[in-house]
Amino acid sequence: MYPLYPLGGDRWVGPPRPAGGVGTFFCTGTAVKTTYIYGMERVAGRLDGIHVLLVDDNEDARYILERVLHHHGALVITAANAGAALAVMEQVRPHVIITDMSMPGMDGLALLARLHELPGQGERPTPVIALTAFPADFARRRALAAGFQTYLVKPVDPGVVVAEVERLAQSGGAPVDPNQRLY
Repeated sequence: MYPLYPLGGDRWVGPPRPAGGVGTFFCTGTAVKTTYIYGMERVAGRLDGIHVLLVDDNEDARYILERVLHHHGALVITAANAGAALAVMEQVRPHVIITDMSMPGMDGLALLARLHELPGQGERPTPVIALTAFPADFARRRALAAGFQTYLVKPVDPGVVVAEVERLAQSGGAPVDPNQRLY
């Protein structure tokens, strides 16, 4: 079973299939209940109504972050690679994108460049959070200079992810100062 998220009216969008295929689909009908991590009930949260596109080639990382964001009220669409993320972006414009920086094929920097080429991304591009396992300061500066609004290092504190998604959704993607250390 794949969770569906409201797209508008009676249209719903589902995430790409876990195998990483593009598989985005639409259907009409009534609301579909989404699942949650055992023992983690969904709460009325800080992210109610915020749509997040989560891009990571690591299935476990995707699953955990999706559950955390959903727990706080976000509507999350996941993509296993940059190509799947671009396919989703042709159909939906999320409030915030979170992407892994090191993915096979197209990495996070290349994905960001492609996202900026999409229609409607000119004046107010969708804010993008870089997620990485590399804490090097030069990589952080490079990512922020390329246009990422935030650079988070794995393993990331779930509260930090929630706070950054909330901040970016409310601010419309105002970037941080590359010299400022947030976390």
